[in-house]
Formats: sequence, structure tokens, C-alpha cells
Amino acid sequence: MNVPRPTSKYSAVPRVSVIIPAYNMAEFVGQAITSVLDVVYNNVELIVIDDGSTDATERVVRQFAEPEGNRYDKRVRYLSQPNQGKPAAVNRGIEAMSGEYLALLDADDQLPPNSLTRRMEALRENPGTDMAIGGFEVIGEVSTVTLGERPCPRSLSPNRLKRAFCLSYRTPFHLNACLLHRSLVERVGPFDPELKRCQDIDYSIRCLKETQGIICVDESVYLYRKHRDSTRDRIGVRLSTIRHRRFVVLKNFSSPQKYIYIFVVLILGLSKLIYEIFCSYKS
Repeated sequence: MNVPRPTSKYSAVPRVSVIIPAYNMAEFVGQAITSVLDVVYNNVELIVIDDGSTDATERVVRQFAEPEGNRYDKRVRYLSQPNQGKPAAVNRGIEAMSGEYLALLDADDQLPPNSLTRRMEALRENPGTDMAIGGFEVIGEVSTVTLGERPCPRSLSPNRLKRAFCLSYRTPFHLNACLLHRSLVERVGPFDPELKRCQDIDYSIRCLKETQGIICVDESVYLYRKHRDSTRDRIGVRLSTIRHRRFVVLKNFSSPQKYIYIFVVLILGLSKLIYEIFCSYKS
């Protein structure tokens, strides 16, 4: 399907498709759904893809998605599949979306009320842009008290942002704090199902390769929940991240640049691993 390049002549209120991949997130997914339904922006479809959960995730989501549910909202759709990993779940949602724009939300995170409105306003006020990047807040595991903030990146140069994913201690932005026009999503293609981690970094870099214009939303548009995992779990995640980050660099950069980036990625990953082992952990 051919979708026109973004211009200033949109429908009055373009539809935004919010995709939530969920795996064993019964504790949080209801809050994530409610945060989307409570946003100020009024033309939203919410697609929840249950990636083979074995807990009560399905029961929670069906309360919103089915007419007989006690929290039914016609904007919510429930899809399920055997467990295949987050990239496959997101791809299923993208295939099913009907919106002109795409926003991603993890099942344990939330959107603030003006999240979609601010991102949409930024895109509509800047014709030709197809990617809005916002800031985000870090919240605690059991509350929405802000633990920290990450602003929109100061440079919006696609090439600088791509390098920053390899050369900076922190990633320059969170993919879930972005709003993407459907034409950009179609040019980028599906998430890589082979990546068990860093799939969002891979997709972000690919968006930066294909974007026709980026705009910054200079406020928090996303609430990222930080969990108190055990030290052993955090070390395991860090080792997996180092390995998959290397794959992402090999995929997206050419020689000899990619070998320099891989070296930096390894050094930064090892420094974070040392921190996980020897430093006190705070949420």
C-alpha cells in the first residue's frame, strides 16, 4: 500500500496506532492500557499482542477488548500468538494497524496524558517530518514517582544520532518516545525477529537511515518503569545486551567504521557490567 509522504494537509485528527507487546505482564498491562485510553488525543487504536503469556495477561486485556468486559473500550484490540519474542509481537501489531502514525508502548510502561498530542502537534507544525522524538521519565516499580528524566537529544542530525547509539554511554533517545509516520514504518520494514535484545536500537538506527525529517518534542512523552531485578538477572541482561549490540553494529555500519564502533560498544558494555557487579543498585 502506498502511503503519501507527510504534508501539512492531514485529516482533521489522524489516527494513531499504539502497539503494546505483552508477555506475562498481568501486573502492569492494565495500567498501560488505561494510560493510553486516558490520553487527551482522541483518535487512537490500541493493539495489544499477547506473546504466549502463561499468567493472567489475557484475562486482564480481554476486560478492555471484549464487549462483555467490565472495562470495555472499542478502541482496544486483543491479538494472541505462540511465544515468539517481542520483535515478532510488534511486527504482528504493525501488520494489523490501521493508523496513519505508530507509537510503541511496553506493557509495564505508561503514557502521560499529553503524550500523543504533543508528538502529533510537533509533526503537523513541521510539514515533511515523519519522526517525532520526545523525552521520557523513569518511574519506580510500584509507583509513578519520577526517579529521573531524559530529555530529547540536542542534535537531530540522523548521522550523529546513529553514531551516538554506538559511542555514547546512554542511548540518545528511546524508540517508544517517538511517533512515526506510517510511510516511514513501511520504508524501514519489520523488527528483526533474530534479536532477543537491542531490537529497539536496531529499529531506531534503521529509522534514522530512512527518515525524511526529525522534530524534537522538548518534554517527557513516555514513562519508563525501572524494575528492581536481582544482581544475577541484571548481569545476565548486561551480557546479552553486549552480544546483541555487537550484532546491531555489524548489521547497520560498514567497514572500517563498524570495527571501531564494536570496540567502543564492548568497552561501554563492560563498564556497565562492572557497575552492576560492584556498585550499589538503586531504582
